Amino acid sequence: MELGEEQYVFLYDILLETLLCGVTSVAVQDVQKHIQRMSVQDPVTKTNGFMKEFQSLEKLTGLYRLCTYKEGEKLENESKNRYRGILPGDHYRPILMSSMNEQNFSGYINAVFINSNCQDDAFVVTQLPLKKTLSDFWSLVWDYKCTLVVLMHDPQDVSELNAQFWPEKGVIRHGGFSIKKISKATMAGYRETTLCIKHTDESQQTSLEVKLWQLKIWPKNETVPQSPSVFIGLIGMMEKHQQQQESDCHVLVTCCDGASRSGLFCAGAIVCDQIRSEGCLDVSQAVRSLKKRRIQLIPNKDQYTFCYTLAQSYLDSFETYGNFKH
Repeated sequence: MELGEEQYVFLYDILLETLLCGVTSVAVQDVQKHIQRMSVQDPVTKTNGFMKEFQSLEKLTGLYRLCTYKEGEKLENESKNRYRGILPGDHYRPILMSSMNEQNFSGYINAVFINSNCQDDAFVVTQLPLKKTLSDFWSLVWDYKCTLVVLMHDPQDVSELNAQFWPEKGVIRHGGFSIKKISKATMAGYRETTLCIKHTDESQQTSLEVKLWQLKIWPKNETVPQSPSVFIGLIGMMEKHQQQQESDCHVLVTCCDGASRSGLFCAGAIVCDQIRSEGCLDVSQAVRSLKKRRIQLIPNKDQYTFCYTLAQSYLDSFETYGNFKH
């Protein structure tokens, strides 16, 4: 049986990743000792195991840059991007559908699909909306049934960015959508706002209930959140929420540029699922899967190391590692 071109490319990618990154999977029962070994600094290179692993992974960046960004580079879409250097790959971007009757419709939004550990395109990662893309943002939420929106900035940061996209009270309208605030509650480390979205142009009286979670444990000038345990708790709440939703629902994760913070939430979710469903931890593989869709995700060694911290925090939430032994 002959291999097709896509299969050859897939095998080549796997071989290259293995050559550059080595074997990075660790059995759950060995994670604690592995983290201790990785934390030791090499007296010659002044780097620890986390840094070495991240540097090896970064060598693959050239391979991941091979995808095309034609739609994001078009002149008509230039003003819809916060940063010219962070664009969605053509093969991984969601296309807006609910605005198709509008003039000059391109269906473009600066967003990418991200796989979870067990489901393709489980997450949608996007930048905070600009004033001119507010209706596009809500079109994205509506079209892909994003019943959960995770916002990776605290309230003050969002205010400074002038990027609040939901009403503090009553109803606001953006394009063909009305967004109504239903309730607000303060939880441990985050704020939850419940919203009701309606498409005003549709004849059917359909609506979408959306939970907006706003993280409050990641200060503006810090590279990682303050509390791994709260972060893990939020991921657990997300998993419970998704279990109650229809199979075609998505989780939307957003931060200022759609990269510098959003990837950490997705990576944390992947790492937790690895531990729970496979009995192993492979941070390198988790981060590689993210960077294939958007190379700017997990942009530094601090966030990469924090993925290990999240794994340890997740394991600490169980009384015994025996739960994961196969």
